[in-house]
Amino acid sequence: MNPELSPTDPKYEIVVTSIINLTSIKFDRQHNVIVVLTQSQDAQTVITPNTTLVIDIISKRVLEKETKGIVFIAAEDSLDFDELTPIVQQLYKDKHPDGIALFIPYKLPPMLSQRDDGCVRSFLISPAWLRQDVLSSYFPDFKKLAYNLLFPYLNSARSKNIDIFQVGKTSAEDNFTGTGDAQLLKRSLLIIPHTGSLALLKRCLLHVNQAPSLPGAINICFDDNGYQKFNADRFDRISNLLKVYANNPCKVGPYPGRHYSITDTSMEYIFFQDSDDIPVNARFEKQIVEMEKRDLDMVGSHELRIDQFEQQIMIFRYPLGVTEALAQGAFHPLFHPTALISKSAYLRTGGFSTDRRFGYDSQFLMRSHFYLRSGNIDDFLYIRFKRPNSLTTNAKTKLGSDLRTFLLWRWITEFRLVKENKLDLQDSSLSVQKHQFDYNMIDVKGMVK
Repeated sequence: MNPELSPTDPKYEIVVTSIINLTSIKFDRQHNVIVVLTQSQDAQTVITPNTTLVIDIISKRVLEKETKGIVFIAAEDSLDFDELTPIVQQLYKDKHPDGIALFIPYKLPPMLSQRDDGCVRSFLISPAWLRQDVLSSYFPDFKKLAYNLLFPYLNSARSKNIDIFQVGKTSAEDNFTGTGDAQLLKRSLLIIPHTGSLALLKRCLLHVNQAPSLPGAINICFDDNGYQKFNADRFDRISNLLKVYANNPCKVGPYPGRHYSITDTSMEYIFFQDSDDIPVNARFEKQIVEMEKRDLDMVGSHELRIDQFEQQIMIFRYPLGVTEALAQGAFHPLFHPTALISKSAYLRTGGFSTDRRFGYDSQFLMRSHFYLRSGNIDDFLYIRFKRPNSLTTNAKTKLGSDLRTFLLWRWITEFRLVKENKLDLQDSSLSVQKHQFDYNMIDVKGMVK
């Protein structure tokens, strides 16, 4: 018999159930899933407010070979089991997952700028990845639990990336037929600038290597001498697609390598990607289909942000209409590393400015408004890491630093003047600012291990 609960006690329901019907208490030795729910005040089924007992029950079930997965569901997410059930069923039917899937309540995208939609709290994890120490340390804080299980998983060489589902979103048909769209991908180039820790680049490439469909070519552009210790052959599916370059001179930032990779390629489509982030498995085919379907010049996506400072997985959505958002004075409608752009569209804009190491994503986006039609796909296709010592968190170059603040203020001010026909674009600070030093990209693939 359960002890009497006070209104402030946490309430948990543990359901041992078949994936055939998540709402019934049924034991299925082939597809057994444990569902752990934080319940609202009107919960009808309560086992105990004692978290130690809940952890003990989960831990014992995880050790049973019949247990295929554990689903943690936060009451705050208000997920509909009628919508969640077929997702979990399909996961096991198609993939028999041995990793992690995230469940995000669906919300309509914002109209103008990026929007913080809270944190990931509901997820499915295979028993192999449910670490007892993490469960004991963070349960019942589902936000911290999700982060501390997902972060080491994504950093493991055994990671298989993750599935991300917006529960409640009407599923669109899968337009990737494998014929016409596969041909488009073969005509695309993925550009990954890199400086610093090789471990971060290897993490990125590990996940690119697992993507079901790949771009036709991949350029890695080193801005330091890290290429000397880089082993391209360990990434079996993409090693033949890789070209490895080093900036000469180095320490010039990501923009020269991006720009000359585009001007020098014969590929028609360009994917951007930061080396310390991860593309979601289906990113490449989904974005190229979206670009063609909506007749866009550039298309980005929503992002999941792995915040290493606050230890949480943040949900950021972006407006579907980037061009329209910029026209209305919103200046953060697209996160540039998520973008796919056609080469012809890039060249129309004049390309990236290259005389600074940071900040020119924003300048390019504002300038592109006068040349391109841009948007975002209503999907999470990019995993971003907010980490120490990046360009956006370093004390000298971080977001909100004096120089970044001044540059952004100037670009926004002159964007409005150009839009009002009070200033010519080529005479404004939004015009292309080229480096004043000799530069070339050195092919160093033959020099790597």
